[in-house]
Amino acid sequence: MLDSAYGTQYGQATDEWTDDQSMRCVPALVQGRLKLPSSARALDVGCGTGRDVEYLSGFLRSVTGIDIIGQDAWASIVAATPGAAFERTDLLSYQPDCRYDLVLDNGCFHHQHEAHRSPYLDRAAALTLPDGWFVLSTFKAASIDQYVDVHGRLHKYWTDDELHATLRAAAFDVVDETDIYRPTKGNYYRLSFCRPDGSRRVTTPR
Repeated sequence: MLDSAYGTQYGQATDEWTDDQSMRCVPALVQGRLKLPSSARALDVGCGTGRDVEYLSGFLRSVTGIDIIGQDAWASIVAATPGAAFERTDLLSYQPDCRYDLVLDNGCFHHQHEAHRSPYLDRAAALTLPDGWFVLSTFKAASIDQYVDVHGRLHKYWTDDELHATLRAAAFDVVDETDIYRPTKGNYYRLSFCRPDGSRRVTTPR
């Protein structure tokens, strides 16, 4: 369902998220908060055209973007940016040979249907180093629960309590959060900075 929806929107040039400034500022906010060293490895889940990978690989040694839709733009980013890499795959199928200091989800989890959420977070935890970070951006609006758009994509708007309980169940501790205003929608993205709770989970790549 999601690959068809995203493929249609990219094909029709209606991928509004690509130029959404409320999303494009996320990697700068992440680095401002985490101060990752240049030696850090990062994974960008649902990387789209690769703009966040391009930004992060400007100062991190290794940044990999994964997405269910391949993009022509990836090749030029890899050619121009040492340390950048891309793979067409989904999070559950991705099999790297390492774990990451940063796993970034800039707008994917809130499109997952309920049955897929626990496996999704389990996989994110498995790919995050014990002292690493899982950072995710989710929809936030007091007046909206969820809806399905004309392309068939679910848009889930989380309350703070609901999201925190879901993350705790996946053995993530929420360390910090900030809201990012979406002027075109009149609501927010919630940016959550999470640590894997090693006392409740031993995470290894599967």
